[in-house]
Amino acid sequence: MLAYERMERLLSSRLTYFYKRVFPIVWILTFSAGTLFLWIYNYEGTSSFKWFVLVCLLGGSIFLRWFSVRLKVVSLQGEQIVVSDYRSKETIPIRQIEEVTETRIWNPKLIKLRLNRPGRWGDEIVFIAPIRFQFIFSNHPLVKELRHIIQTTRQGF
Repeated sequence: MLAYERMERLLSSRLTYFYKRVFPIVWILTFSAGTLFLWIYNYEGTSSFKWFVLVCLLGGSIFLRWFSVRLKVVSLQGEQIVVSDYRSKETIPIRQIEEVTETRIWNPKLIKLRLNRPGRWGDEIVFIAPIRFQFIFSNHPLVKELRHIIQTTRQGF
């Protein structure tokens, strides 16, 4: 094994921590404060709007929780990927990756690795792609690279 193959290369965005930990907390606290303000100060004509904002707060909080829990930090090290949720790590051989997909109309762009055997976090690893300027319907360069790595690993080159 060559020296560069032992080195760990970060594949996921450096903003993962922000999207996983900081953004959901800031959004929920800010939206909660606005909702509380609407409910405490009872202005005329806001009764139906208060309920709408409360439902948006609950729905948005549930969505952000679901979204942020799924995000992982992914690195490439030789013929395996190292996946972390900031608490624990798992090493997955590249041969276990069945498919690489990405979101098209979503910001930040998400990359999904579907595994042929479930690991610690199930059969799908989701991470934020490094930010690149690209057209909406074009493939992220990292997706192309991962597909190529998987193909060459399966062929044994």
